[in-house]
This record gives sequence, structure tokens and C-alpha cells, in this order.
Amino acid sequence: MYQFLSYWIDLPIVDALQKLSHHSEIADAVLVKILTRPTFKMFPCVIFAMYVFFCTRDDRKNAFICNLVIGAILTIASSRLLQDFLPARPRPLHANIPDFIPPFGIGDEILRDWSSFPSDTMALAMAMATAIFLHSRRLGVLFFIWSIAIVGFPRMYAGFHYMTDVVGGAFLGVAGTLLVDKLLRKHLVKMLRYSLANYFWVTNVALILFLFQAATMFDDLRSSSSELKRAIQQDYLKIARGHDDITVSARHN
Repeated sequence: MYQFLSYWIDLPIVDALQKLSHHSEIADAVLVKILTRPTFKMFPCVIFAMYVFFCTRDDRKNAFICNLVIGAILTIASSRLLQDFLPARPRPLHANIPDFIPPFGIGDEILRDWSSFPSDTMALAMAMATAIFLHSRRLGVLFFIWSIAIVGFPRMYAGFHYMTDVVGGAFLGVAGTLLVDKLLRKHLVKMLRYSLANYFWVTNVALILFLFQAATMFDDLRSSSSELKRAIQQDYLKIARGHDDITVSARHN
């Protein structure tokens, strides 16, 4: 599947972006070093969510927060599962594409052990943008544009993702939040109202902690899960080798 997508869609776009990158250190610094930071990717969505929940009296704000929080959690969990269990896809940086030259400031080891498909950054951005769209169509369109231009494009430009990674992540984010809105929103709003009525401060602190994690792209949690997975694999290999050594020793005896 990856070979088909790469040949017909991804590689032509990578080739086109290559003609733009590695010409200006200023342009590469803006697109690669600045716009890929969490402050520019997720912080606008987080600030808007905090404003709606803490600073307005909109009757729909509970539904908005439920869609945003649970949609984001469902999306990022689904994205991580797909990255962990689908066949690993090297990022353009590490795919040995002929004549590929990374933009200025991109090292060889960045994101080397992370599978490329889907883009969990784009998935989270689109999940949150979809929640905003369900709350306010006009602002939602702006956040969709922001997600495409500020989140998706720089990641392709930097060689972090292919076009299909970004599109796949976007689809996952939109679908996850819409699924929450259609199937779970009413039940979640009731649970949130009960929680606010009985555990007001705990609920608010939990929301602030979630928004902090969203602003940082759940980096601690994603890195921890990847490290744990790697450690489990290494321990499994050691155990398997130990059994093999015991078997070989028994045969010789």
C-alpha cells in the first residue's frame, strides 16, 4: 500500500517541495524550526478552548469541551495504535529518496524511530478544529485553514511526513470528533455537568492538565509509550535469546 501511495502521490509532492527547500535559511528556519513548535501548532486551539470554557456563559460550552477533549483523546489514541501496529513507514527524511536534501536545520536522527503514517500532529489539530467548527462555523473554518497551513504544510516541507500521512491524520481527526459528537455528546455533557456540580475544582484542574498536554502534543505520553514499547521488545528479544541458548546447550549435552 505504501509503495502505491508513494509512487503516485507522495514522491511527486516530495519532489516539488524539494525545489522550494534548502535555498533560504530564513525560510527553512520559519517553516521547520518555528512553525513546527507546539506554541504555533496547538496553542491557538488551546487558548480558544480555555476562553470558551472559563470566560463565557455560552450554554453550548459543555458540549464543545466534551467534543474537544474526548475527540482529541480518541484521535490521538487511534493514531498511536495505527503507528504502532501498521507496518512501519520511514519518514521522507529517512526513506533514502534519491537526491533528497533536508531543509537547513534538520538533523539525520530526528524522528528516526517514529513511523510516518498517520500524522498524529495533524490528527490532533484537525480533531480540535472540528470541535471548534461544531461550536462556531466561522471560527472553525479559520482553524481548519490554520491546521492545513501551519500544522500540515510545514511537516511535509521539513520531510517529517508525506502528503498521505497528513491527509490520513486529518481524516482520523475529523472522524474521531464527529463520532464523539454524534454518539457520545449527550452522555458526556451529563457526566461533565455532574462532575462540575460535585467535583468542581478537580474537574477544572483536570481540564487544565489536558489542555497543557494538548498544547505540547502529548509529547511526554507519546515518548513514554514509545520508550516502553522499545523496552518491552528488547526484553522479549533477550528472553527469546535466552531460551535459544538453553535449547542449544541442552542439545549439546
